[in-house]
Amino acid sequence: MANFPSNIPFHLFASCIPVKGANRSAIYDLQRNQFEYIPNPLYDILTRFKNITFIDLLDFFPFKNDQRVLLEYFEFLKNNEFIFFSKLNSAQFPKYSISHERPYNISCLILDIENFHETKFEAIKRQILKAKVEFIIFRFISPTTSINIKNVLTFFNNIPTRIFQLFIENKNFTENLDFENLINLNERVSVIVKYNCEKELVQDLEKATLIHTKRDIVNNKMNINNIADFNVNMNLFIESQLYNSFYNKRVYIDSEGFIYRHEGDIMDFGNIINVELTNILENVEFKKYWHITKDEISVCKDCEYRYMCVDSSLPMSKTNNLWKLDRECNYNPYNSEWKSAYPTEDN
Repeated sequence: MANFPSNIPFHLFASCIPVKGANRSAIYDLQRNQFEYIPNPLYDILTRFKNITFIDLLDFFPFKNDQRVLLEYFEFLKNNEFIFFSKLNSAQFPKYSISHERPYNISCLILDIENFHETKFEAIKRQILKAKVEFIIFRFISPTTSINIKNVLTFFNNIPTRIFQLFIENKNFTENLDFENLINLNERVSVIVKYNCEKELVQDLEKATLIHTKRDIVNNKMNINNIADFNVNMNLFIESQLYNSFYNKRVYIDSEGFIYRHEGDIMDFGNIINVELTNILENVEFKKYWHITKDEISVCKDCEYRYMCVDSSLPMSKTNNLWKLDRECNYNPYNSEWKSAYPTEDN
């Protein structure tokens, strides 16, 4: 006996979107920022059948064992609030519009800082105001003090950037920093990351989050090690279908002021002191990786995580209309197994 109205057509909630992988699929719940795995046969059912009741669906699966499994599938969908039931046609329930129009020309600006350099920072501030930057990461790459951090946060306090993050290497602390007071200098600081730490730890401060990580943020690229590295949300889901979720509108400025497309880039595009950032953003070569989506990348296109992934692997070569990355991913979508030694929650 079904615990749902089996004689009324079922519909997926607009915020619950199935994504197919090679070995298994997932339902992204974009409203609750979470996901659940589903088998590929269930993905096919959810994307193939529209405006049909569960009872009518059973006619397509005449074997009793298949019907039993189908009942389990639908109880799972109902219990997780992925589906609802209505006699209205599915056309009455519009899908989300896949549009990523945002009022920022730069989504993420990474700025390496050794010391407070007012001339360079004046140039950066002027160009940030002109280019419109959504998110800035301040990376303090040499021993730093609260005075240095305070000067930086205070200097950039009056720009219309939405979010700030601070990255500081653990060994570069020259004193016990009062993070609460530092954050009060600029309430747009959402995260402080201490990297190259001895252990992983997350602390909730009053107005931000303090993260201790073992990773070397500066010298290593952003790797995906387990499902904790994924992020399910509406903006990322939409951006990932239209653009590269890591490189799109990304700008990196090193401690000397040279401008790059990303950290580790071998090509610089001039110095922030004497070139216009808005002009660089129009350079085709600078935007080379922005529009390469996961669906255009070999292996990534077969991964159920592809619209929640911000791995920084670089597209290097193209064969048969598919890009190949510069390194192999830690996750294999063809057998749903992880290759790294990091613990995972789904295996």
